[in-house]
Amino acid sequence: MLNDEIDSYISELRQTVSIANLHYEVWWVFKDKENGSKYIKTLNQYNLFFQTTIQAHFVATIISLYRVYETRKDTYNIQALINRLENTKFSREKLSELKALFTRSKPIWLKVNILRNKVFGHRNNKSTVSEAFEEADIKPSDLKELMELTKEILNLVSYEWDQSTHAFNLGAESPTKLLLQDLKKYHDLHSKQSRAE
Repeated sequence: MLNDEIDSYISELRQTVSIANLHYEVWWVFKDKENGSKYIKTLNQYNLFFQTTIQAHFVATIISLYRVYETRKDTYNIQALINRLENTKFSREKLSELKALFTRSKPIWLKVNILRNKVFGHRNNKSTVSEAFEEADIKPSDLKELMELTKEILNLVSYEWDQSTHAFNLGAESPTKLLLQDLKKYHDLHSKQSRAE
């Protein structure tokens, strides 16, 4: 029974971090200055759509990363997984490695926690959104690092548990850039035709 439970935790957490990574990649394509300058006319043409899309992908990234590390006992999260592994055949050495990785991830997760609990999951009435972001002091590289640490944690667990690993190779960066390229071509063609008339 505990074995099935551990398998479920690994599966659920892999899925959550994969989703977080996809949302992060879409968000970053739009936020990256190089892409912004290359596709500025296209982004401006569909301004409200892209503003909403950028916000939605950022929020989804924050909510997903929050969920992986939340501290509730009745949800799938890393701490609950570690607690369950302590009562299994899991190597004490690997458990120490796992806890060290978890400790490294905690300061970044606390930044995510601030945004989730003061801005997105709840709207704190004691601070403004700007103040919450200032308090969190989170950077895109922090989010990326937290995802990479989480992937490392999950692969350490799964390899020790059943000699499996997960590639985490789904990516949204290329399809998002292709979308922008197609929209830019359409926008450029449409602009050229309008000028010709």
